[in-house]
Amino acid sequence: MRWLIESWPRTAAVVHNRYLDVLATNRLAPALNPNYRIGVNNLISLLTDHGERALHEGWEALCARTTALVRSMFGQRLGDARLTALVAELSARNTHFRDAWQRNDVSTSSSGEHVLRHPQAGRLVLHYARLPLPGTDGQSIWLYQAEPGTPSALALETLALAAPVV
Repeated sequence: MRWLIESWPRTAAVVHNRYLDVLATNRLAPALNPNYRIGVNNLISLLTDHGERALHEGWEALCARTTALVRSMFGQRLGDARLTALVAELSARNTHFRDAWQRNDVSTSSSGEHVLRHPQAGRLVLHYARLPLPGTDGQSIWLYQAEPGTPSALALETLALAAPVV
């Protein structure tokens, strides 16, 4: 999988497991978001890292969408002790998660637009896609790319060129 995602130098790619732990990234992903590092749980970082709030335009809506995605995974895996513990921890630590969880929204969130306020690259309008990986027990690749020819594409290319090798 690493060879595949590294072959996309101008598309940020992150492989998550069903708990949203980062399993792999390409070079561009951590340059885009420092929490796209192997071993980081992106659900926890999104909801508890103040840098995430500053990075994501529409952070509250992103939290709601992400919570709805987790709820869809929870419904598929009733009795999953780690997922139950993650939900309990975040419900206790974060009111946005708790409120969104209690609304019972469910989503498979496969594609859309995501806007970042990047400290070096400025405002980035990115398109994302979530590609489930068959036969992996809930792993997905998340891809973030800019529309060709846009200021966001130029900024993303500049980030890609400056990104250190992972």
